[in-house]
Amino acid sequence: MTRLVVLGGFLGAGKTTWLLQAAHALAQRGYRVGYVSNDQGAQVVDTALAQAADVPVAEIAGGCFCCRYPELLTALRALQAHAQPDVVLAEPVGSCTDLVATVFKPLLAYEAASFDVAPLSVMLDATASPPADAGPVAYLKAKQWEEAQLALLNKTDRASRAQQAVWQAETHRRVPGLPLRAVSGRTGQGLDAWLDIVLGRQCIEPESLVIDYARYAQAEATLGWLNARGHIRADRAGRLGDWTRDVAQGIGRDLEQAGHALAHLKILAWNDAQRAKGSQIGAVWTWDFVPDPALRAQGWEFILNVRADAAPALIEEYARQSLARVGRARRTRHYLTHLEAFAPLAPRPTHRMA
Repeated sequence: MTRLVVLGGFLGAGKTTWLLQAAHALAQRGYRVGYVSNDQGAQVVDTALAQAADVPVAEIAGGCFCCRYPELLTALRALQAHAQPDVVLAEPVGSCTDLVATVFKPLLAYEAASFDVAPLSVMLDATASPPADAGPVAYLKAKQWEEAQLALLNKTDRASRAQQAVWQAETHRRVPGLPLRAVSGRTGQGLDAWLDIVLGRQCIEPESLVIDYARYAQAEATLGWLNARGHIRADRAGRLGDWTRDVAQGIGRDLEQAGHALAHLKILAWNDAQRAKGSQIGAVWTWDFVPDPALRAQGWEFILNVRADAAPALIEEYARQSLARVGRARRTRHYLTHLEAFAPLAPRPTHRMA
């Protein structure tokens, strides 16, 4: 039987970094591991990273797990057939909630002979403030938090003690009894303890959320999404990392100057010799994989994912502008092989077992 471990949480909380660390740690323990990524569109950084880490991966595109439940089952069974994993790590879309009623309960009711489901973990960002009581996106974040059976307070290596104390107090006030563990995806703090929990405990009689789907849909529709993939050719050899950072920060600056919040940006660039991967939330840029500054290249591929509180057409405009600006400055040419910009449709789960 395959143990299924699901980690939810809002965009930018650090779920992918954490799960890839978990995949490596599980492999060191002797487990065979699979990975299921999820996005409202196609061509996502998370899938490419899992593939680069030699983890068998399946991607659920075009909607969250709850709205693509049949595809989720197909992906899980395909992983079982081809990779025979002991553990499958699954990361739902960062704007998804209500997973207990729409995914966990159907799995427990109909697939108990095939999948051993761990308690739902939800990741929170210690460097951000807890969601306010008003606003559609804050409502979505609060519902993710409320649904957790185990909460991971991530990025504690960068958050102050005061920031962590606020989260502890707010968790005690809003979700009494919810275990909140301080962790860090960068340093690995708390990873082994979390793995012991999700490998050793089963999800038993989880409680479904009380949720307003109109407000949930409004929160998802507030965010514009962009996924792009392409090739870069340079007139002269340059640093892959400089190009990666400049493109991302250019998009972030354009959004900020126009009064739009950047929820999360991921960009991955690579060739045969190296790779660079960074993330941006608001104005804060963070390296996940830093390329060797001594290496130069004249060609590479890239995947760009942007989630922002802005119209999809505007996000696309800013992405194209940044690619063009960096191209002029660094004498590069970009060739897009995929680009989609959209707002998610209202969630319509396949099942909902309240």
